[in-house]
Amino acid sequence: MAGHNVIDNTALAGIVVTIVCGAGALVAFHRWCRDRLSPSAALAAVACLALYPYAYYLFGAVYGDALFLLCALLAFLAFERDHLLLAGVAGAVATGTRLVGVAVIIGLVVGVIERRGVVGPGPGRRPRFDLSRLRPRDAGVLVSVVGLAAFSAYLWRRFDDPLLFQTVQETWGQESGWRTWLKYDVYLWLRRDPDLFYTHGLLIQAALFALVVLTIPTVVRRFGWRYGAYLGALLVIPAVGSQDFQGMGRYLLGAFPAFAVLGSFLAHHPLVRRCLLPLSAAALVVFTGMFANGRYIS
Repeated sequence: MAGHNVIDNTALAGIVVTIVCGAGALVAFHRWCRDRLSPSAALAAVACLALYPYAYYLFGAVYGDALFLLCALLAFLAFERDHLLLAGVAGAVATGTRLVGVAVIIGLVVGVIERRGVVGPGPGRRPRFDLSRLRPRDAGVLVSVVGLAAFSAYLWRRFDDPLLFQTVQETWGQESGWRTWLKYDVYLWLRRDPDLFYTHGLLIQAALFALVVLTIPTVVRRFGWRYGAYLGALLVIPAVGSQDFQGMGRYLLGAFPAFAVLGSFLAHHPLVRRCLLPLSAAALVVFTGMFANGRYIS
């Protein structure tokens, strides 16, 4: 019997999947915020994410960011409801979408340690590590490793290189080393006569990266160490793997705890909210048009 495709057009299928995952991510984010923030702050946080200038990756661009964000949120929602195996399964899908999915693994593991009180104050000034507090079912979160392992196994079998994602980066001139880590090439780029459009894009993404970094202490204080660890790993992985900040605007879509902090701030500062959200929406419209016309924005 011949098979039948729901959608025969591959590009259209990718657009539909992205839109569905993006919408699902916004719904899941609202559920996550509703458990921690006031109703007005939760709505403001969702608006910040939906109107983020690079949010066009959630609304039809055929990239894995919408699927990653949805699965990361589902993993933490399941974890908070003590469905650890389900959290691991959702995390596995997230880690299978992209390398920054490692942040989900780290966040879930830190969450188990935090919840069980494995680390605590000990005699004197020494910390106490009590692994006996862990339960067998806690290993469910480790299923999140399977996605990345499966993708590496596929690359090994198909291309004879389990770390092909790193090899490809090196062929693009982004070799791992101090020049990449310290963004030395950005310095060289700014010294010569650069493309102003590209330069301004890098500076915008670097500024957004710095702002999200500044939210980490608040994230830890308000939402717990697991979200601080997740956010930190989400930032570190692309920051040390890219020779510049190009692409960082897209990667920051996964920084949902930072959007929650921003939403909470805007809920208490309506004047700032009335200025920032329309400005962000206008930038989103402009960026979407530029992206649709083939401009390399993020």
